[in-house]
Amino acid sequence: MVVFDLNTTKRELTHVFPKEVVDANGFAGCFGACPPCQVVGRLEIPEETENHPYFESHELTTPVEETATKRTALGTHWGMAYFKGEDTHTIRDLLERSEGLDFYV
Repeated sequence: MVVFDLNTTKRELTHVFPKEVVDANGFAGCFGACPPCQVVGRLEIPEETENHPYFESHELTTPVEETATKRTALGTHWGMAYFKGEDTHTIRDLLERSEGLDFYV
């Protein structure tokens, strides 16, 4: 989770991941989804996310109450959506587009 900290240094990452990965078979990314407003009704994975070939899985939680807590910091989210594929640019674009999608309505 150290990679979620925007202030993580290369030295700190090298300490956590000392050896270069030589047997990787693709690239991965994840997106932390949070409700876009204070009141939500249900979890609804956007079709463009769910049907994308790079979409692997998610651990987004179904809301147990309608009121969402106010987003207070980087990383305040209700779960993660995971992507994996062969092209880094596609992964980047998916993550950027995910910012504008509503996972909770």
